[in-house]
Amino acid sequence: MYYTLLWAESCVGGANCPCYRSKFRDTCERIGVYSPTKGTVCLGGKNAHRTMQDCLEGGRILELTGKVALITGGGTGLGREVALQLAAEGMKIAVGYSRSLAEAEATVAEIVTQGGSAKAFQADLHHVAEGERIVHECVSHFGQLDLLIHNAGTTHFIPFPDLEAVTEAVWDDIFAVNTRNAFFLARAAAPHLKATQGQIIT
Repeated sequence: MYYTLLWAESCVGGANCPCYRSKFRDTCERIGVYSPTKGTVCLGGKNAHRTMQDCLEGGRILELTGKVALITGGGTGLGREVALQLAAEGMKIAVGYSRSLAEAEATVAEIVTQGGSAKAFQADLHHVAEGERIVHECVSHFGQLDLLIHNAGTTHFIPFPDLEAVTEAVWDDIFAVNTRNAFFLARAAAPHLKATQGQIIT
């Protein structure tokens, strides 16, 4: 019976287990939280049978303190909120931005004021080389990379029925940032993430 942050109630195992019905099933089986042959399995929350500290000591919950996250679009909106939360959890934050320099610097300043570590990195993610550069600069500054969050995105506000307004240039502009560079960022980050057993969120 192990504590996990994945669920907030106990699980009865078998086909009724939330892990069985979710994308986390393989992970839960691997770490011993879920098994089709088990009876009641504790999955955290108010029904936890073990403390979080027990599982942290056993390496069953990711310890974020001292780890490094690169967040594209990290100076504004959702990216900023994620940056602040991860910094509060002890991560060092690379705040990626394209044009929002003031907002990125404000996010960094807030993290530093609260005792965290952060730095802003500029990159225009329309270009593959820029994505590769921001990963390199992040690792050069912090020494490692444990988490890549590709949060940056762009759009063009076009009336839904106006298909003619979606030109090839508009399509390419959106696709370059939102889709193409999601892959090339991941490719650039992969060797560093393999070294730290890190993760990617897009």
